[in-house]
Amino acid sequence: MTTRAINGVYNRSSIGGRVREADPEFYPLLDALRRLQLSGAVSMRLEKRGADEIGILVFSGKRTAEVDKDLQYVQKTLGVRPGMNGELTLAFGALPRGEKEIAVLSRSMLEILLEVAVGIDVPKPHVAEGRTSPATRLADAQNLYDRPLIKVLSGTTPLSSPFAAVYYRGTWYWISDDDLSSKRIFTFLMLFFSLAETGVTPQAPVLTIPVN
Repeated sequence: MTTRAINGVYNRSSIGGRVREADPEFYPLLDALRRLQLSGAVSMRLEKRGADEIGILVFSGKRTAEVDKDLQYVQKTLGVRPGMNGELTLAFGALPRGEKEIAVLSRSMLEILLEVAVGIDVPKPHVAEGRTSPATRLADAQNLYDRPLIKVLSGTTPLSSPFAAVYYRGTWYWISDDDLSSKRIFTFLMLFFSLAETGVTPQAPVLTIPVN
């Protein structure tokens, strides 16, 4: 939901009304990183370096064969090589500055909302009338990552006890109370809204142009 690319490996995107499918390596990369996280073999810390606070990703020296396999896949896919202490620097951007850095290109709040919106079950008459676009994240998509991030259903009447519901232009939209995954992500999104309203001065954008 929050990441557009990691070291130049791109996620699925719906910016500009067009769908850009995820790079073939992106979803397996997510799975490998998740398994590494759950294994406890990877951790993160913040270090003060001059005036900047730097994020450091650390890979533990004690690893199983399964963890080593995932770690090798991550290193090969991202083109990184941890330092002597198993450390990699985290940075914002599309491409890394070296083999000991992971560059994460995160999505803005608007981009996140767009990705959620393209999975909403909008009424077919509204699409035919040109009032909205059809959903591009479908509930029956073969890959789970391509399905709606939050399953928002629609109809003339809502469920008797939805988790959340809103009435808009003659149509009810709701999240079912028994859809635990959508409820979690919706709550997570509300937390992001709170973080975005902290008033922190945003960093100036940096343009990165690949030369290869």
